Amino acid sequence: MEDNPKLLTVSEVAKRWNTRPMIVYAFIDDHKLPCVKIRGSVRVFEKDFDVIEFETFARSMLLTLPQVMRILGVSKSTLLREIKDEKLIPDMKDGNLAYYLKPQEVERYLLRLVDEFASSRDETYSFIGGRKWISC
Repeated sequence: MEDNPKLLTVSEVAKRWNTRPMIVYAFIDDHKLPCVKIRGSVRVFEKDFDVIEFETFARSMLLTLPQVMRILGVSKSTLLREIKDEKLIPDMKDGNLAYYLKPQEVERYLLRLVDEFASSRDETYSFIGGRKWISC
C-alpha cells in the first residue's frame, strides 16, 4: 500500500464530475462513495475515486413523483394515470407505496411523446426555448 495516498476534497471530486458538492455528499451518505473524515473534513481517496464511475451512480439515482411532475409539467393525477397505464414504469423503494422513477425512464417517456407528436403531424416541428417552430 502507498505510504501517502492522495486524498481529494468534496469540492475536488465535484469539479472532476462537473457537478455540485451536494451531489457528492449525497453519494457519500448513500455509501456509494467511500470516504474518510479527517478533523471534521470529508476526504475521498483518489484510488477509490478512480474506480468509481459517476455515470453509473447518476443512472442509479431515482426521482420522486414531485420531481417528475415538475419535469413533465403535469399534475399528480395525470402522472399516476400514466403509471397505471404502464406508460411510465416506476421503481419501488424499500417496499413503500411511494413511487420513484429513474431519469432514463422519464427520458424514454418524453422521447416517446415527441415521436408520437411528430408522427401525428404533417409538418416537422422543432422545440426551441419552449416554443414550437414549423420547419418549411
